[in-house]
Amino acid sequence: MQDVPRATPEGTAIVIGTGRVIDMSGFGTPRTIIVEPDPARVAWLETQTRGMAQITLLAGMIAAQDGEAELNIFNVPGLNSLHAPAPALEELYPGLRICQRPVISLITPAKLIAAAAPLQSPVTLRLDTPGDTTDILLALTSTGDLTGFDKIELRCCADDLFGTKTGAEAAKAILIEAGFTVQSTDNSDPDWPVLHFILDRAAMQIRKLESALSEARTEITALQASAKTRDERTESLEAELKAVKEKAEWRLKRIKELESEAEAARAGRDTLKAKTEASDARITSLEADLKAITEKAEWRLKRIKELEANTQQLEKERDRERSDLGLALRMQTLAGSDLSDLRQRYAALQDQKLRQDTLISQLVVRLEEASGYLQDLASLPSPTAEPISDSRPVRKKKASESKQGRAAKRKKK
Repeated sequence: MQDVPRATPEGTAIVIGTGRVIDMSGFGTPRTIIVEPDPARVAWLETQTRGMAQITLLAGMIAAQDGEAELNIFNVPGLNSLHAPAPALEELYPGLRICQRPVISLITPAKLIAAAAPLQSPVTLRLDTPGDTTDILLALTSTGDLTGFDKIELRCCADDLFGTKTGAEAAKAILIEAGFTVQSTDNSDPDWPVLHFILDRAAMQIRKLESALSEARTEITALQASAKTRDERTESLEAELKAVKEKAEWRLKRIKELESEAEAARAGRDTLKAKTEASDARITSLEADLKAITEKAEWRLKRIKELEANTQQLEKERDRERSDLGLALRMQTLAGSDLSDLRQRYAALQDQKLRQDTLISQLVVRLEEASGYLQDLASLPSPTAEPISDSRPVRKKKASESKQGRAAKRKKK
């Protein structure tokens, strides 16, 4: 057919041909895009469509990628293709031969749609490319542009005549998969049927909804499995929480017991401090009379002060340990270790207090001995009197020995 496509008031038509153009009188198309690969046919169409603003002419063949390729132009019109003929085509047309092999441009679907924009509905695609039909349909499918057509008309070979699965059944399978349905089939030429398709948008919507439903069911299954896992984890955590609460209650009880013991220790410390102060006062009052043992008494006083300083240091450490106990309550994982360390320090403090009590007791005994000795000196007669015996009163000695025995008993305790 040598006529240029006729246009009626509405729609857009894209016609891809291989040396011939299908009559478009049955479709309303104020805008027509003609894709023609044959350079000679392109030159003829340019002269025929000059001045027709509604017609756009593109020279080349639709392909998935840009580039160039050789076009096989046969001596039989309507068979031009990028692919070589199969033996079946040569049997159908005895004497078939390739006349020319010009290099043509390849046009991507994106460039085709850009040249046709803006598309006015209904959009019709007409393919008269028997050897390249499936390649073109797959290229349009890969970019998602195939579903932009409302109607598609194909002139294709009934069988695979180019060895590239370009038969009618292969093309039909691609379009049905994309959501098209067969509207009619023209078998007036059984070797070259013409198929008419329309886009079944309802079927496409159903397919999308079924896909979405399948995904939703899969997601629900996954969520149910996740919920089951979370429930199991929740039960496990509740059991762990119960155990932790029981352990925390035990630790709180133990902390209260330790605080009570610490309070008792503080009371003992205050008593010890009072005794120490009394000892200091007594030592001060005896310093004037105990010149002979001043040096020793001063050493003892210095030792007592060191013990007081040590006591204060121990008190600070005990306060710090008590603060650590508060921290251990917030850090339950370290509570056991902290409590054990606190008991050891408390035991050491008690031991030091016992040693201090022993030292103070010994000091009191010695001071009492010194006081008795001074009293004995004061009771002696003047130098003109009779000589004084070196022996001490038996009563004083026994009292001193009794005090030393008491101190030894306290030390043993």
